[in-house]
Amino acid sequence: MDKYCCFNCPEKDYSEKELSDKCPKCDMNYGFPLDVLPKEVNGFKLEDSIARGFYGVTYIATSKDKIPKKRVLKIIPKAIYELFSKNFENECNQHSQLDNEHIVEIHDYFDEDVDFNGVIIPCHICVLDYVVGSPLKKEMESDISIERVTQIVIDLLEILEVFKNNGKSHNDLHPGNILVSNLTQGTKRVDQIDNSIKLVVIDLNSTSDGTQSSEMRLGDINWIGNSILRLSKKFIERKEKNNQELTDKENRILSHFENYGKLLIQKVTNTRIPNFGDLIYDIKNTYRHVVDSWNETFTLQSFDYAYNAQTLKPNYVPALFVDPGNKFFNESVKPGPLIIYGMRGCGKTLLLLGLSFYSRISSLNTDQYSNKGSLGIVERIKNDDFIGLYINSNRLLDPAGKKSEII
Repeated sequence: MDKYCCFNCPEKDYSEKELSDKCPKCDMNYGFPLDVLPKEVNGFKLEDSIARGFYGVTYIATSKDKIPKKRVLKIIPKAIYELFSKNFENECNQHSQLDNEHIVEIHDYFDEDVDFNGVIIPCHICVLDYVVGSPLKKEMESDISIERVTQIVIDLLEILEVFKNNGKSHNDLHPGNILVSNLTQGTKRVDQIDNSIKLVVIDLNSTSDGTQSSEMRLGDINWIGNSILRLSKKFIERKEKNNQELTDKENRILSHFENYGKLLIQKVTNTRIPNFGDLIYDIKNTYRHVVDSWNETFTLQSFDYAYNAQTLKPNYVPALFVDPGNKFFNESVKPGPLIIYGMRGCGKTLLLLGLSFYSRISSLNTDQYSNKGSLGIVERIKNDDFIGLYINSNRLLDPAGKKSEII
């Protein structure tokens, strides 16, 4: 059950209801107008209904441009804004100021008298980006991996950081207002635990410059703390239901989440607001340490960190030279120069020395030693005065790709 306000005759009623329940005043069910699809709204063709919120309803719509775009129309009766003394235009402008990958993009807003199968209601309408995904509320109940849970927690903290950095409060950051978007191959993220998902906040009608939290209403930080604890609790319950024990990795990571969740559900007036960036960094480090406990990951946190790569100890070098199918060798023996380039300390010198040594021990060499077999190869190496030639070029071409005088 959730809280709904009657779409037809709104009242200040915060009790929980089913969508099938009837409004005592107008006898319409609280699901109205989910089951009613207006044919057109301001040039948008409505295709399907999505969900009913406390204030309004959302639909999937397609624009009538030459290149049609799929959008989401959020439709809210004007009477609701009048009843709660809310400012629709101000809300949309507040929304537009939050330009971030975790915030659904708003494209436009307008007013229109919408015809819901003969019931005409004056409405405020905002045009939002269409995001493919499922609500976080539903994701919590799904059988998801510890990697996916970890990424969701990281994104939840990033969402808090977005609002904090912009001096805004969402004021209604419950799991139903957050989508878990499944990314396509071309839009996957980098440097993430699970790069195939991204959390997106989809309802920003209560966003303001200040928090509206109170004894009866949770603030943003408290909502996120509850979500983190619920994610951890549901993961453990699924393991117990399947008669499975938590792995060491899962146990260590979930214990972190429990600590963070308990920290964030405290009254903000009684606790110091944590640095969300530090929490995110700690989660990523904990995960990577647990996954590769023998291999301490070296991370550059900011541009203030500067290291010469040649001074760092290698964590793990499986092979100095790998050449599947002799591809590199075949390229290297072609006529003409071979240019090897890379950043300082990446291993150009070692590669060239290895290549020189590789070529000198090759039985394909046709010289005075080649007809002696393996003994000739050993003799050739012994008689070499040097193994490789290394040329360090600071600059070969200018940005336009022309020859440069500086070499």
